[in-house]
Amino acid sequence: MLLGPLAVGVLLTLIYDRIEQDAGEQRRLHSEVSLAQGRLAASERRAGTIEERERVSREIHDTVTQGLASSLLLLEAADRSWPGATSRQDLNQATELLRRSLSETRSVVHELSSPGLDASPLSEALHQAATQYVPNTRLLVTGEPRAVSAEVRHTLLRVVQSAAANIQRHHNHPDAGFPSGLRHP
Repeated sequence: MLLGPLAVGVLLTLIYDRIEQDAGEQRRLHSEVSLAQGRLAASERRAGTIEERERVSREIHDTVTQGLASSLLLLEAADRSWPGATSRQDLNQATELLRRSLSETRSVVHELSSPGLDASPLSEALHQAATQYVPNTRLLVTGEPRAVSAEVRHTLLRVVQSAAANIQRHHNHPDAGFPSGLRHP
């Protein structure tokens, strides 16, 4: 009889110690999970930053760099034909391309600082992107609108902007971007 309560007391003490150990282990595991979540979030932020830098790099390459390269070709052609009649035309084209490149650079910087096209519905954003270059653009949407990822949305907007800019460039100047002697088909 005497040993019964003592055995129950020892058993309860062992159970309590085990519960205490399990609670400590649970706290340690929770701490490790929290630390891993913090590392994962930091890694995702770094990946997002790298992805955004790559996107900006592509954007600058697709707009500004091409305009500057065309301007350089025109200036080199003008230099070779100086003081010929075509040199003045090449200089004028280069000047116009440089102005457009400057404008596109400002647009890229503006888009980076305040991406207005990302806030509106996709159809409106596409229409707005096109009318920046071709004012009388009309957009016809068929089917039911559906959600697209941010990456797809951004790509669609840039494709429309690029296409509209090309339409404006080639509509206003059929040989814009090509030095004299080098005409597009």
